[in-house]
Parts: sequence; C-alpha cells; structure tokens
Amino acid sequence: GLCWGDPKKLPHEREQAKHIMNNIVLNQNCNPLASTLRKIEKYIAPAAQNLVKNKKKMIMVISTQGVPSDEEGRTGADVNKNLQRSLVRLLKLPVKLVIRLCTDDEKVLDFWNTLDAQFEIDVLDDFWGEAMEVYLHNPWLTYGIGLHRLREAGLALDLFDDMDEKEFDLDQIHQFCTQLFISDREARMGVHLPHPRKDWDAFVVSLKELLKREKLPWNPVKRKRTPWIDLIKLDALHGRSKHMSSAPRRRASMMGGHQRHSSFHTPRDPSEVKLPVRRQQSFAASRQPSFNRPAPPAAASGQVNPPQRPRRATVNDMQRPNMQQTFRRNSAPSNINSVRQSGVGSERQVSEPASMASPSNLKGVLQHWSHQAPAYKTLQPLQKLLVDVPTLFPPQNNHVEAHEYYSKWKAFSEDAFDGVGDELNGLLKRAARKAKFFLHPDKLPKDLNGDQSLLFKTIWDVLQESEAATINVS
Repeated sequence: GLCWGDPKKLPHEREQAKHIMNNIVLNQNCNPLASTLRKIEKYIAPAAQNLVKNKKKMIMVISTQGVPSDEEGRTGADVNKNLQRSLVRLLKLPVKLVIRLCTDDEKVLDFWNTLDAQFEIDVLDDFWGEAMEVYLHNPWLTYGIGLHRLREAGLALDLFDDMDEKEFDLDQIHQFCTQLFISDREARMGVHLPHPRKDWDAFVVSLKELLKREKLPWNPVKRKRTPWIDLIKLDALHGRSKHMSSAPRRRASMMGGHQRHSSFHTPRDPSEVKLPVRRQQSFAASRQPSFNRPAPPAAASGQVNPPQRPRRATVNDMQRPNMQQTFRRNSAPSNINSVRQSGVGSERQVSEPASMASPSNLKGVLQHWSHQAPAYKTLQPLQKLLVDVPTLFPPQNNHVEAHEYYSKWKAFSEDAFDGVGDELNGLLKRAARKAKFFLHPDKLPKDLNGDQSLLFKTIWDVLQESEAATINVS
C-alpha cells in the first residue's frame, strides 16, 4: 500500500500508484469487490491489535461506478450477499470505510445507499450532489470543497458525516463550528466559542468574528461564493430555540438600527447584501397559519434597519402542531370522497366552517396533507409535501399504528426550498429521490399492517404525481 512501510520506498510506491491509475480501464463489467475486501481484510488483520491499542483506525476509500460482481462479471442477489458478508468481517476490524461513487446511475446509487443504511460506512456522491444533500438538512451551512475533501479522505469527524443526513441540533452546531474555525493551538490558548444554549447572542457575535478571517468558499447550491455560515438563516432556524436557557436576551442589539455591535457578518462586498428570495407564492400561501412569517418590526424613528430575513417559528422553537390541532385550523372532510358529493344532503354535511371539523380517519389525514383546502382538489406544492411528511407519522397522526421504520425518514428543512429556478428544481429532485428511496416498495418492512401500507403507498403515489407536475424529471 502507498505510504504503508519504509519511507525510502515511497518513490517506488508512488510510481506503482501512477502506473495503476494510468492503466485503469473504465466501464469494466467485472467488479469483484467481495474478493478484494477479503484480501484487504487479511492484510489489515495482523495490525488490528496494535491499531486498537494506539486508538487508531485504518482508512479505506473505495471509488466505484458500478454494482459488485464476481470474478466472471456475474451480478445478482448471491453476489450482493457475498459482499455483505465481506463487509461484516472487514468492519469488525478498526477500519473506517468510505465509498466514493463515480456515477449518476440510479441502480448503482440505490444499491450503495441501501448498504449505507445497513453498515457503518460513508457513501459519498460528488461535490455538487453532497452539497445539495447537506443543504436539504442544514441550509445555513456552505458545503465547501475543503469539507468534501476531508470526507472523501475519511479524515472528517463522525459529526461531519452526519451533516447530509439530519438537521444539527445546538450542541452539534457548536461542536461543528468549533472544529471548523478554532485550531488546536487557539484552543490551548483559551480561544473558545460560547455555547448557544447558554448565550445565543454571544455565540453569534463570536462566530461572526471568526468568519471575518475566513475566505468565502464556493457554494455549489447558490453557484457563487458565500460565507461558511449564513448567520441570518442560522438565527432564523435556531435563534429562539426552546432548548436555550433563560439567559438575558439582547435581541434588539442583534437585529437592527444604530447599535454598539451587530451579530451578523457584514459583507465585505456590497453585492453580498441580498435579501432572501421570496418563496414561490403557491408554497407560501399553503403554509399553515402557525408557520406564517411575521413582518419584521418597524424601525424606530430615525433608524434604518439592515436587510434581514423575517423571523419565523421553527421546529426548534416549538413543537410542530399535532394533527388534531392542525385539522382544527384547516380541516379535511372525514371521508376522502365527500368533497365530491353533491345534493342537498351532502351540502349540509360540509356547510359548517372548515376550521370546526377534524378528520376522523386515515384517509382524511392523508387528504389534508396532499391537497389544498378548502376544495381538496389541487395538490400541495412538492416542497410542502416533502417538508410535512413527518406529520403523517405517529405521534402527530394517531390514525395509524407506530412502527420503527418511521424514524428512518430524514426530515427536510423548510428553509432549504426558499430558492427559485434551477436551484429550487435541483434541490427538489434531490429531495424527491431521497424520499422515494425511503418509500420504495422493496425497502418497506414486511410486517406493515393495512393502514401502514396505505399510508406509505399514498405518500409514494402523491409524491410521484407532484414531482411529475413540478419538475422535469430526466
């Protein structure tokens, strides 16, 4: 292996590596990963005890553009099981395994994403694909090329590997920013980042100062250079979190007017000062009342507030309303077909105000999620459907039994879909692909009851229909 033994042999090893890379033939039909992993396992096993003793791991990176095969190029269930057995044996050793995918083939992506869910491995798309994955869950973060290179090399902290899977909480945000912006030398000198749970304002002020010394990285989602951290979006998502302590607030000094200081990064270039793009009207109009964005406070006489994103409540500030509360505000008919009935009798049934009724069965819950009130004939926008999927699972929805599979859903941030044009379409495609991977009939548990099966099938069908109507699926 390269850089494995005597440093004097490095030139020879480097030439070997260059020879191998220059003579690789792409698009080969033979991809015998299982047998290759077994050879590597035998190579690492003798050193395993010493690695554990020194609290070290072997980093192994596999770049592939296909599904595994045997030595004769055959693929199928038996070959896949053989690979899984090899992975189980290898991962018992002190090994960190990174899979770098070099393809957009849906079959290949599906195969490796399935293994990613089963094993402690990190499966990475290319830079642009991973940037969108991260943005869907943590839209306040710019996924720069440096972060991607760290992950590709297997050198990133485990926390960094989670950024494309879930929304970071306050503890994880603090840990991430500390690792990203404060060096070990600075930490030894006493430089630290205040914890946002204890004092959010002090955390943002310190983070702003740290960002000033950083060059702007390229943002593949926005297709321009942006700060590592969007402080306005971070504050909108987490600034008034219910998890914060009762530390004195300095909100006025943070957000506007003639202040002693501002908590937000002052752009070096006036072109950086841009208001967030307004959501598409259909999406904004369809949000529930409790999620409406309030108007920004009026400026005091003689003061001019800087451009800023209006503050809205988020899942970190408050519990998402349960289904019964939501339906009291925007009810769906208890029967999914009742809105299409006609006649005097049916008119009397639906004549009461919508806000007074609540769905009495699963079909009503699903219709409330999928279609716009009050007629329930027009599908909700795709981004709203994706964001609101968790409201269909217990405990928010008490018309279906609990199941552990619900917890595998990766919730999307509503703020990820505040763009327009190609940016929005790219994110919607990526989010829809992740959703369909979760909902695919082949991935669903075999022990679902009738209502659970109806729930997943309806979500699958509605998202497919909405995706086809919203974006041009290639």
